[in-house]
Amino acid sequence: MLLVETEPPAGAALIRAPILVELRGVTRPGAVVTVNGQHVEVRPDGNFACGTQPIGKDHLITIEAQHNGSRKTTVRQYRVRV
Repeated sequence: MLLVETEPPAGAALIRAPILVELRGVTRPGAVVTVNGQHVEVRPDGNFACGTQPIGKDHLITIEAQHNGSRKTTVRQYRVRV
């Protein structure tokens, strides 16, 4: 299980500058979560939160949760205006 909410929401048009997307989610307690490859602390109840930036030419945020050998991945894409 991996539920994720972002602010601003996925698909939003962002202005090119230092961009920070607030990310909140929930997964199974004990899961290991990464956001764009960086480890994110998961609380005992399975909730997690962090700030991150969209990366690459496609402006993606990739969230991955691993638990007991299974893996769930979700991707959020943003539009960046120059």
